[in-house]
Amino acid sequence: MPVAHIPGFRRTPLWLLAAALLAVGQAGLALPLFGSFAGIRDAQPILDGRHPLHLYHGSLGAEAFRDRLAVTCYDPNFQAGYPKTPVFDAGSRPAELFLAFSGEAFDASRYKWGVFVICTMVPLIFVAAARNFGVRPAGSILAGACGAMLWWLPEVQTLLKAGQLDLLLCGLAEIAFLGGLARYSTDAGPTAWLSMVFASVLGWYVQPLAWLGTIPVLALYYLLNAPRHGLAWHLGFFAVLPASLAPNAGWLIDWGRFWWLRQAFCEGNPWPTWRELLGSIERDAIHFAPEAFTIVLIIFGILGTMAMLRQKRGSHALLLLSAAACTAIAARMGAVWLPGRAAALDHATMLLPALATIPAAFAIIELFQHWRIATVWAIFASAIPAGFALFPDRVPVEWRINAEPFQLGLSAEQQRFVQFLNHRTGPAARILIEDGDTVRTGWNWTALLPAYTERSYLGGLDPEGGIEHLTCGMKQGKLLNRPFEEWPSAERAAFCERYNVGWVICRSEAAVEFWVTEPMAREIGRFDDGGEVVVYELERPHSFVRSGGGIVERADSERIVLRDLVPDDQGYVRLSFHFQRELRATPLTVMVEADPDSSDPVPLMRLRLPGPVSRVTLRWQHP
Repeated sequence: MPVAHIPGFRRTPLWLLAAALLAVGQAGLALPLFGSFAGIRDAQPILDGRHPLHLYHGSLGAEAFRDRLAVTCYDPNFQAGYPKTPVFDAGSRPAELFLAFSGEAFDASRYKWGVFVICTMVPLIFVAAARNFGVRPAGSILAGACGAMLWWLPEVQTLLKAGQLDLLLCGLAEIAFLGGLARYSTDAGPTAWLSMVFASVLGWYVQPLAWLGTIPVLALYYLLNAPRHGLAWHLGFFAVLPASLAPNAGWLIDWGRFWWLRQAFCEGNPWPTWRELLGSIERDAIHFAPEAFTIVLIIFGILGTMAMLRQKRGSHALLLLSAAACTAIAARMGAVWLPGRAAALDHATMLLPALATIPAAFAIIELFQHWRIATVWAIFASAIPAGFALFPDRVPVEWRINAEPFQLGLSAEQQRFVQFLNHRTGPAARILIEDGDTVRTGWNWTALLPAYTERSYLGGLDPEGGIEHLTCGMKQGKLLNRPFEEWPSAERAAFCERYNVGWVICRSEAAVEFWVTEPMAREIGRFDDGGEVVVYELERPHSFVRSGGGIVERADSERIVLRDLVPDDQGYVRLSFHFQRELRATPLTVMVEADPDSSDPVPLMRLRLPGPVSRVTLRWQHP
């Protein structure tokens, strides 16, 4: 039955109240993640998973967007300078969206509001998608309730706590996009077209690699529907891609331009063989919980797909089946291919019950419609999230939603540690911080240290990051990827001079044993951050200028300002910052060049000067 033949929400506005009740109930379920509304409004950041990293990078990207309508910039606060690009930390894309119009450079509250709004919008996305598939209003409400409950499954909450907002938003965008496609096949009007465009814009924005998986679905959809439509339909269909790519063009170009950052990571991990792809599927099921709810949902989803085929909704059924097939393939790639696993594609299995939600709601409501109880059940379903939120103690134990709250704000010991760094360190040198494990809660909080201390660091950003700039760090018994035992004292001193290290933060016994033998190291503090932390001060001259003369007056994501520069005998001033060809110097007589070194895969920077210069400013020029 075509969508237009079923009375919609505009003819029966009461269903809008049911959808609003779903959203209110979902908001009530999401609120405990933050403790209360006060927990959303305050300035305490989320410390779980990579949320601190996303907040930090989102702040940099949002500031760059406000300044020059770009999301790439040069961040000198970590790793002797690295390019903040879409390739590194794709999960920061939602954060950039949350913070783009914030008046503050670092706004933890705006980030938390963004997470809260995403949680609240989940049932509404399922309602709209089901309605676009031609499901009755009562069934659409039921789909929204099922989608809301899926959101609180442990597997989805694991992604949310880990900070994988890009994958979660991409999954929601795909549900909305499929709904727009389904509607476009029967009612090629502006509503369907705009649904596809808005969802596709979001999909390309948050996770382009995962969104590429929609291309096979689009190809099959077009082959099935094209013969039945005229020129206007074809023009509208092919206009979706440019309309969705246009708003993303700027950052997608940067994404392609900076892909070299991940090149080494991908070169060592070739495409999987057919034997690997067609092997055991046990690893694909790791993130798929065989819970009663998801099993029942998938069973009814299969029945609903069969019912769609019987009611001459073959294009809708095949659309869902092709999306499920592409999801299964993506999950398989995540299971057997390391880059796919790094992108968390192995979690794509959780999209399968989400895809089953729409045909399941269709089957259930068509059955209830036959019994004339569809409206009663839809109203009951719309109240389920609100009931779970308002009366959690009356819900059976096995049905309760036990979403663990976010860890908000620094602990008392972490605050003491930050105060210590502010008082006992300075901006004239870097702090080498040993990267620890990524298992304990709040492990990534050190990504926020530049915002709290206005200091520069080697390490502490992302221990599992794949870009080459992270080589110049200390972790797992290695410094600059060399075991501690291979570092003589002279080379260790040269490392500190090269990267202008003034303080060292050790998190392991091996690191303590390594630095305690350094003659210029002096212990100045001990702390507890999920393990003992020892801080050493290095008694050496502090300067970001390695040869020649000069003073670094300012270094942030906007510019690096140097004054009183005097070149060395070769006409250079060598700096302790990584070289990037996008950096441009003012005045134009100063040239920014690479200063290669075999110990670091990324060269440091040198300035070629015609003579002494009183002031030089380095700015990031958007490619």
